[in-house]
Amino acid sequence: MNFLFLCDYLHPNYGYQEFHLAEAVAQNKAIKNVSIVTSNRYFPFKNYKFHKNILGERVHKKSQEEINGVKIYYYQPIIEKFTRLIPGLSFFKIIIKQKINVCFSHSSTSFNSIILLILSRFLPFKVMVDCHMHYSAKQNNKFNKIFYIFIKLINKYLASSNVIYFGVTQESCDFLRIEEGVKKKQIKLLPIGYVSKFFYVPKTINEFIEKYNLTRKKINIPLEEILIIQSGKLTKDKRPDLTIEASSLKLKNKKGTILFIGPHSNYEKLYLEDLFKKKANKNWKLLFISNLPFSDLNNFFISADLLSYPGGATLSCIEGAASGCRSVVAYSPEGINRSKKGFVSVPLDSGDISFKNLLHSEIKKLDQKSLNFKDRFKKSRYQENIVKNMSYKAVSDLLLKICKSN
Repeated sequence: MNFLFLCDYLHPNYGYQEFHLAEAVAQNKAIKNVSIVTSNRYFPFKNYKFHKNILGERVHKKSQEEINGVKIYYYQPIIEKFTRLIPGLSFFKIIIKQKINVCFSHSSTSFNSIILLILSRFLPFKVMVDCHMHYSAKQNNKFNKIFYIFIKLINKYLASSNVIYFGVTQESCDFLRIEEGVKKKQIKLLPIGYVSKFFYVPKTINEFIEKYNLTRKKINIPLEEILIIQSGKLTKDKRPDLTIEASSLKLKNKKGTILFIGPHSNYEKLYLEDLFKKKANKNWKLLFISNLPFSDLNNFFISADLLSYPGGATLSCIEGAASGCRSVVAYSPEGINRSKKGFVSVPLDSGDISFKNLLHSEIKKLDQKSLNFKDRFKKSRYQENIVKNMSYKAVSDLLLKICKSN
């Protein structure tokens, strides 16, 4: 079986689905070839300067390469508007050359997917598209209303009834059915996974202790000090202000540090620093790391006492759990399945006080306990096992199972 994946942007150095799902499929012995066709540019992140150290120039000159068994072909788009790309002739030339059995296009409303859906009745291979949308991200302007009417017409009258549509959450599945006019029988759930080679608990307690100690030393945090991490973008919707509320708790036995890991603007940093000065007790401190390589996150999760995600149950929760760290999470409907994976959680709409109280409750427990590596290692292994079925290996096995049965 030969697989071809289509996506507008690709970031192999990050933990995104577009590369790591293909990478996991390529490891399966039943698969002969796996390829990705994508543009010759990286996503236009708002603060691209924080990503440049890892990714390089946003528009690059590569034509093709191979990474971990995945052949990647880059094309030059004829138009890039915001985050929408219209592929040029080189895109079609690359696809025609590939002798494929399955074509999987990321984002059900990208131009790549629209072209595939329109032609799907005549193509000699299986067509699959996925959807990452949820209602909170949908913009209800005039253009979008017309656009989704157009998408509904394509799915209802032009697309083949054999096309398989994937939602990455149950809400995404509902979005496909209600907003994009896809028949329920064509929709399957295919969750986003985590990269198990990057996020794991060390096999031995000695290796666990070594990673814990080295990371703490690197950021100058004593071993007994409470370390709370929020990773990801520090945008308003991620509610980093609620993580700052941890510092309003007066610790009796220890000191504490809040560490934000992820890209942020100077405005966001200054706002949080100012908020911290107003809220924090004297036994707390605040740190920022803006451009940590994705592969280094595991060490920081291992060294953390608690992860905080007040803006929703993001993939970072799963990555943290796979690294053995406990999370406090506010979950929305699309993140409810993730929130059941051994996390301490409250509904996203339960209010700021509920999250703050839950966060304080977990910190109080940490303040009363002395550091016990044997106990911590045991709990970390337990936490890791809870999310084993969410690795990209597990997700790719599910994808291939659906492939064979449809």
